[in-house]
Amino acid sequence: MNWFKLFKFSQNILNLNSGDSIQDNIYRIYEIEYKLFALKNKPNKIHPSRFNNIKNYLESKFKESATIAKEQFINLFKGWLGSHALLDPKQWAYMRIKGDIRDLSITEFEQSYEDKYLGIIYNEYLRYKDNSQYSNRNSYSNRNLDKIFIKEIITNIEKFPQLNIFAKRYSRDYNISNPTEDEKDETNFSFEDIVDMRITTVEELGELLDYYLDGDEEFDFYVALNQYLVFPLWFAYWKAQGIEKVRDGVQNMYNKLLSMDVNNYGQTTQIINNAIQTVHMSGSVIEYFMEYTGENVDKEELDLLTEGFYVTQWDEDLKKIGVEV
Repeated sequence: MNWFKLFKFSQNILNLNSGDSIQDNIYRIYEIEYKLFALKNKPNKIHPSRFNNIKNYLESKFKESATIAKEQFINLFKGWLGSHALLDPKQWAYMRIKGDIRDLSITEFEQSYEDKYLGIIYNEYLRYKDNSQYSNRNSYSNRNLDKIFIKEIITNIEKFPQLNIFAKRYSRDYNISNPTEDEKDETNFSFEDIVDMRITTVEELGELLDYYLDGDEEFDFYVALNQYLVFPLWFAYWKAQGIEKVRDGVQNMYNKLLSMDVNNYGQTTQIINNAIQTVHMSGSVIEYFMEYTGENVDKEELDLLTEGFYVTQWDEDLKKIGVEV
């Protein structure tokens, strides 16, 4: 059989789509592993040279798909573990912000700094402050909620040294606009003073921060907001959902993926199956999966795959080439 015919024949037996998503690769791994096992262990009426061509092609495609899926899952779990650093709130907070800028260009980053970051942090704060009352609020949507958030910043002012820098620069501009005969009479506002005078909403806070802080200072402030205001609420909520156990499971799965040998078909399929189950077991993992990949998780489709729904279809493919199943 020449190469072109072998290629066309292999396409027919695989019935694979050309997608390169995690879900596409998972499907190919299950299908190829099943057909390879049947090809090697079931009676067949295939000519030996043709048999070897089919086997070699399937093995090659299995390694290719497994290698891609391995890398995808490793990157997925590595990112999730970094953003769920339960014992290191600062690392958790940093990864939260870093994740938000992952897909932004420099221009988009500069333009969205004020709205994107403070809005995301504020929404997450409201979500976990009182999940039933505040969830699904849009940023800057309620002045009373804004006041609660700003008041908590003031209560924890020692955690945010960037706000002292902000207050000094605001005071400097005020004194330039309102000169006095003696420097001793110049006004030095605290952050709380500025809030009383100028800030009633989170949106107004964001606008002033964006004006008076440079990029690094603003970034550090947002990390600190996540660390001190959001993380305690986030952790309390997810701890009740079993996040500590989930993280242990993800870490264990990550370690297995690192050592996975794509030449070991049975082990690879088992580890990929376990990785799917790890994604299934927690809403936070599924949320991160969809955010990280940009894919919608078709849980029903993955369930059908792991439950053997497509075996009948694959058996029909095998029968056409002479495998007795």
